[in-house]
Formats: sequence, C-alpha cells, structure tokens
Amino acid sequence: MQYNIYQFVITDFKKYLVVQNCKGITIIKDKKIISFFKQLDKDNRLCISQSFLEEFFGSDTASIVEYLMDSSLIYKEINKERFKKIRILSNNEDFILSAEYNNKNSSSYIVENRIIGSSSNFLEYLKNISGVDESLFIISLLPFDYSDFLKIVNIMSEKDVMCAFVFSYNNSLYLTNIYKKTWYNPCPKCFFAHLEASLRSYSRATGTVTFQTVIDLLYNNKVKYSPTLPLTSVLTLEILSELFKIEKTDLNELSSRIVQVNEETGISYDCAIHWELCDCFE
Repeated sequence: MQYNIYQFVITDFKKYLVVQNCKGITIIKDKKIISFFKQLDKDNRLCISQSFLEEFFGSDTASIVEYLMDSSLIYKEINKERFKKIRILSNNEDFILSAEYNNKNSSSYIVENRIIGSSSNFLEYLKNISGVDESLFIISLLPFDYSDFLKIVNIMSEKDVMCAFVFSYNNSLYLTNIYKKTWYNPCPKCFFAHLEASLRSYSRATGTVTFQTVIDLLYNNKVKYSPTLPLTSVLTLEILSELFKIEKTDLNELSSRIVQVNEETGISYDCAIHWELCDCFE
C-alpha cells in the first residue's frame, strides 16, 4: 500500500505544529506525528509506503493512518493502470529519425513520423484522440513553444490521457514526469513553473543575467521566440535512452520523476512537485 502526502507547509511552535495544505490547516500536538511531518519536510518526501509508516509508528500505525486520512493530510495512492502503447511525437525531424532508428521494440513504441512540423500541428492530431486511449503520449517540442505547450497540456488534461514532454530549456533537455489528470499528480505546467522560478531566483541571488532573464525580457516585449538549443547526437541518444527505459520502469516512479540531460553534467533526476498556483491536484 502506498500513500501520498498533500503538499504542505509546516510552522513549528513550542507546543504544537501547524500543517497547512490545499485541504486546510491542521494543528498537531502528538509528538510522534510532529516528528513524522518534520522528517517528511526534511526529506521533501510526498510519497510513503505502508512499511515506512509501520517503522515510524509501530503498533499505533492503524489509528494514526486513520487520523491522517480523516484530517486530509495523506491519501491512498491511486491505482494507476499501465499504458498499452508508447507513442512518440516530435516537431523535430532529426529527433523522429533518431527515435525510429534506435527503436528496438516496435511492438510497444510507436514513432508517429507522420506528424512533423510546427508543434501547433499536434493540436489537431491530439484533439482527435479518444479519451479512452490507453497509450502514453511522449510529446517532444524541439524547439519549445510555450503557448503551444500550454494548449497541448490542456488538451491532454481534458481527455485524461497519459502524457509526458521532452523539451529544451537553459542548455538542457528535460523529460517531465508522466501525467494523467485523474492521478492528481504534478502536471507539466507545474514543472515548467518551478523551472522558471528556480532560474529567476538564481538570477536575483547572484545579481547576474541568466537565461531566464533574457527569456522574460523577450516575452515582456512580445517577441515571438522559441527557446531551444542545438540537438546534438549525444543529447538525443541520452534522452532517447531514458524514453526507451519507460516500458520497464515502475509507473509510480515515472509519475513523479523528472529527467534532465546536459552535455556537461550528464543525466540527473528530480522529484516533480505541485505548483501552488496550479489546480491539477484538486
């Protein structure tokens, strides 16, 4: 059994702990539960197992889990149905050609080579997919267009189908976590909002002009610009390697994992978290 924790903020007082999340505010006085939330906050952990709870609370586990669920602090992990096919779409011909050449499992991975061109071409194609389609759609936007990105995310959310995005930003390629509306996990817009925020924070902290500073200036002046970077064979092969691992990777992990590929720093992984201004967790 897996449980998710609603994204929260804690305030520590001498005699109690205040936990604030999307469901409201809870005052906790039990020392074990206070320690529990402090540990979650320290580890930035939003997913826990039954065994983790039992190790933490021992014989009190059942009653404490009931209290946490009744207080809307945690909820049971939704049973995620496995995808039947993985469909790869891209507005970059080189990416599509490389995906076709390196695809060793054509029965599971379908490279949609008919849909190449502007990312806006995806809109008509995606509008026509069925809401009961059990495919996972990997949508590669190279170059990246923020406006089209938002439109595509909204379509996928409305149809409640599984999707993930590949795009270039700030000298890296990113593969977002797999998102499905009824899973209530962080959506691609959440990830992009956090990515922009982190780059802006770095700029303010260091007093330097960053990639995000330039992008903000361009957007504020309404300049039509799609941020991208040259798609080298190294970057392409590394991100495709991650894509072709998806079929054999645990779905719970994929629904919360972000992949970053950079030629200088290599491959790194991060955890997807909700953006406080997004409603995808409701």
